Amino acid sequence: MNVREMDELYTKFLAVTGLPAERIFDLFIAGYKLVPPAPPICLEVAAEGFDIEREYTRMKNEMQVVKAENRRWGQVCEAQNKRIEQLEKERDEAKREAAQYKAFFDGVANKPDCNTCVKKGCEHRPKPGEVTRFNCPLYCGKEAAE
Repeated sequence: MNVREMDELYTKFLAVTGLPAERIFDLFIAGYKLVPPAPPICLEVAAEGFDIEREYTRMKNEMQVVKAENRRWGQVCEAQNKRIEQLEKERDEAKREAAQYKAFFDGVANKPDCNTCVKKGCEHRPKPGEVTRFNCPLYCGKEAAE
């Protein structure tokens, strides 16, 4: 081995290991082996038989599954929105009915009953213990007399 080859070898050892040649020789004497640097991950994967077409197909299929699930959840949300709208309509209808019943009750509660009727001998008048009839069509109270 000539001087030029030794210099090139020294330069390569220094570049690869970052150690001076003396330290490398000490390692060889101690029984250590120099291991070549690990190849990049892409090369390792390719060396293990990595098939990029298969991976592309797998990822494409996975993306289609995710898209299908998104569409399904969109349909579920749409159905839930329809159900919510239906329940809101039912709630609004119940509110209107409650308002009508409240208006009817307020009308009944504020009108006189048979106990305040002028016609004491009325045939529609309930007997003692029976329910008092509100808003008798035959009622003629003080307001009607005036």
